[in-house]
Order: sequence, then structure tokens, then C-alpha cells
Amino acid sequence: MMAKGHIEFAAHTDQGLTRLNNEDSFMVLSGNTSYVVILADGMGGHKRGELASSIAVKYVADQLAKQLHSGITIEETIQLITEVVEKANVKVYLKSLEDEINEGMGTTLTVGIILDGHMIIAHVGDCRISLLRRKDYLHLTVDHTLVQLMVDRGDLTPEEAIMHPRRNVVTRALGTPEYMCADIATYQLEQGDRLVFSSDGLHDYVPEEIIKKVVQESKTPREAANKLVDLANDTGGADNITVIIGFV
Repeated sequence: MMAKGHIEFAAHTDQGLTRLNNEDSFMVLSGNTSYVVILADGMGGHKRGELASSIAVKYVADQLAKQLHSGITIEETIQLITEVVEKANVKVYLKSLEDEINEGMGTTLTVGIILDGHMIIAHVGDCRISLLRRKDYLHLTVDHTLVQLMVDRGDLTPEEAIMHPRRNVVTRALGTPEYMCADIATYQLEQGDRLVFSSDGLHDYVPEEIIKKVVQESKTPREAANKLVDLANDTGGADNITVIIGFV
């Protein structure tokens, strides 16, 4: 069980080999008693996805930097991140109305707040947080995608979903006029856990068993992050790739 242990993070982002720009945005913050990891994958074209993801990440980072404090409880943190994600959706939507070229832009958003040995997750979209604990590789988020809905309904098997041509269709993202509700979850961390935050440019192209093996065998978070980005590019680099690794 983890009390207030140290976590070493490393991140690597890459445009990939086919995209004209990198629409992923991320930030890692650390304080005296907490860590925050924020990851967003924008969409919209003409660099509007890049704008949407950067707006969301910056807004969430600014708000959490102001409002997270040493005495905050898990329950208060859940309430805080729920409200911050709702407002981040409004920020992105209002920006999309400012200029015709911004119309239709949006972004996924996945946030992990590590506080007092717990990780509070807020999740919208298809970035992922996974956890390597000893020999088990666990998904802590569920993709908001069309193929995941089809798997949940029993129309597709998980194996079929991996290669489905519409696997990149997202069913929930920031930038809409509707009320935005993030998936919220809380997990207790243990010493020795290894955290993997990834955009779909990694997990849609590199098999899970290979991701697990790299994270398991790497001596540092930096080594793992760099190797995983290289592997995604080795498959053709069809999307932007962002990987953030944390060793507890």
C-alpha cells in the first residue's frame, strides 16, 4: 500500500509519420503532496484539434494548481475535478464559436490526480490510463468509442474491435453544447505500481502484450516512454503518439 511515496514520471510525445501536426497535449504537475497528469487528444483539422486540446489541458492545469491543497480530501477532489472538466468543455465549445475555422473542434481529456496514495481519474474520450501491478496489466479507463459500445452490446469481440476500421470514432469529447459528464473513478496505488497514460496513437497500434512487456522490463520511466513511442512509429506512425509513464 502506498502512503505518500515518490512517483517518477517521464513523458514523450511525437507527431507520428503521417500527420501534419501534433494534436495531442499533456502536462505533468507535482506538488508537495500530489501529482497531476493531464492528457488530451484533439480533433478538428487545420490545427484546430491542437488548439482544442491545448485549451483543455491548460485550463485544467491552471484550475488544479490553484485549488489543490494539502488538506483537500478525496471527496473534495472528486467534486473539484468533476466541475473543472464540465467547465473545460464549455471553454472549448465557446472557442469553437469564435471563428468559422474552429467550428466542430473538440478534444478528449483524461486526468489522473494522485493524492494520499490514491489516484482520482476523470476521463472523457479514448486516451487511456493503464496500471502494471506485478504481472497484471489493468485498464483503469474505458474508451468512449463506437467500437467499445459495440463490444459492450456483444456485437463485436475485443479481438475484432482492435482491427475494426471505425475504431477511432469517439462517442464522447469536450467541445459540445451539452452538459459534459466525465467518468470518475478512484484507485488505491501500491509501491511498485507502474502507470501508463497513452493517446490512441500508441494503444491502437502497439499490441497490449508488447506495451506490458516494455513497461515491465524498462529500468526507468524515460526508457519505457521512448521505447513505446518508437514502437508506435515502427508500425507506421499513423497517428500522433503521447506516452506518460509513472513508476511508484
